Amino acid sequence: MDKKALLIAAGLLMALIVWIASGYLTRDPVTTAESERPVPQPFLVEVRESHAQPTPRTLVVYGETAANRRVVLRAETSGPVVELAVARGARVAAGETLVRLHPAARASRLRQARALLEESRATYDATQTLAGEGFQADIEARRAFAALQQAQAEVEAAEEALRQTNIVAPFAGVLDGTWVELGDYVSPGVEVATLLELNPLMVWIDIPQRVVDYVDADTQTQVRFLDGRRIDARLRYLAVAADPSTRTFPAEVEIDNSAGALRAGLSVAVELELQQVRAHFVSPAHLSLDADGQLGLKTVDDENRVHFHPVEIVRSEADGVWVTGLPEQARIITVGQGYVDAGQTVRTRVVDARGADG
Repeated sequence: MDKKALLIAAGLLMALIVWIASGYLTRDPVTTAESERPVPQPFLVEVRESHAQPTPRTLVVYGETAANRRVVLRAETSGPVVELAVARGARVAAGETLVRLHPAARASRLRQARALLEESRATYDATQTLAGEGFQADIEARRAFAALQQAQAEVEAAEEALRQTNIVAPFAGVLDGTWVELGDYVSPGVEVATLLELNPLMVWIDIPQRVVDYVDADTQTQVRFLDGRRIDARLRYLAVAADPSTRTFPAEVEIDNSAGALRAGLSVAVELELQQVRAHFVSPAHLSLDADGQLGLKTVDDENRVHFHPVEIVRSEADGVWVTGLPEQARIITVGQGYVDAGQTVRTRVVDARGADG
């Protein structure tokens, strides 16, 4: 091959190289990469339209039921126990005898005092008659009257001594325990029995100072038991001064127990309705925490941007909670809230409260 042919071949090769290189140099590398990479879609979340509703703010405090009154009965006189008239745990009426002591000489003393009273009354009557007819000095009539008064006092003292041998219930209640046995000899002041008044039943609670101004005697109250029972109750007392150690206000809640079905010592939750607020009803599963540990809900706006709203639980129910802190109308994220952050744009699928497509 001659020299001229070689030069022509070399020129064609160089032209081909320049043409190929010009295509790479003039192409936009960013546009090409983006055209080759699939465009990511925003994350899909489910949302529910929610509207705020008037809801009573509820304060829940915990305590236990207790007797309205607890009295330890003590012997007022001495003597052996001759009868335990009521079994432990029985319900008794006011004035019913619980324990009886041997009357011993008290019954005899009462008979003697009554006989002396009759004699003194007869003497006084005779003296009055004689004094009226002028046969008796006035001083004798006065002495007869004094003797009659003394005899009357002796009868009353003997009756009281006999009464003290019967230890009775000062009010209707339940005999919680007896601390003596048949034949025991008791002295004045010895503990004999314990009586509980269980109607009404009481719950002692403490009201935090941040809400005490919303609580008064007209506050609606419910007591919730561990077995799920709810019973309406009455706030009977609220202290005007806080406990210095806890800075809370002691209060008493009264429960009607006329049927006698409730016991003392049961753990309960007392729910107090404080005031009406505008709140949303949500499932606890929809709540989440932000980076600072605040409890809240995530919503999306009209442009599908995510927002985080700190919320406060104002009332709890069996199937959800009422919260404040959201706008009057809100699109609450119900599925996917754990995978998106505030400010992020998402795709949404609207469902109703039962989870069906809206």
